[in-house]
Amino acid sequence: MSSDNLLFFKEYEVILWNCDQDPPKQFKSKFEITCTNGEEIMYSFEGAILRVDKIYAGFKEPEVLTNLEQIKNLQWIGQYDQNNLKIGPWQVLWKYEQLTNVGGEYSKQGNKQGQWKEIIQNYWRQV
Repeated sequence: MSSDNLLFFKEYEVILWNCDQDPPKQFKSKFEITCTNGEEIMYSFEGAILRVDKIYAGFKEPEVLTNLEQIKNLQWIGQYDQNNLKIGPWQVLWKYEQLTNVGGEYSKQGNKQGQWKEIIQNYWRQV
């Protein structure tokens, strides 16, 4: 990737738990977030690409995830109009399963309307 296409690169340190050990042990690791002029955000961990999100032209500022569990498992599902504005109902999937009572609706102008239920920034679910 050429540096001309790079908008930003950031490295985050995370604490992970190895639950295969008894008692579970924590260890530190790092993951990277790269944002390009090609309108995508790429998340990578230990050399592997975990996720690539498209940045739509209508966005003022893209949402960047910094929680490793959310990068791996969280998806917002909904529709965009011809101007790339979020419209209609949006819901959250965690590991491809819909979270109940989370999400809300966007107006035709791309604004949140009505009652919304958001997940907390550090949301994760141990299964």
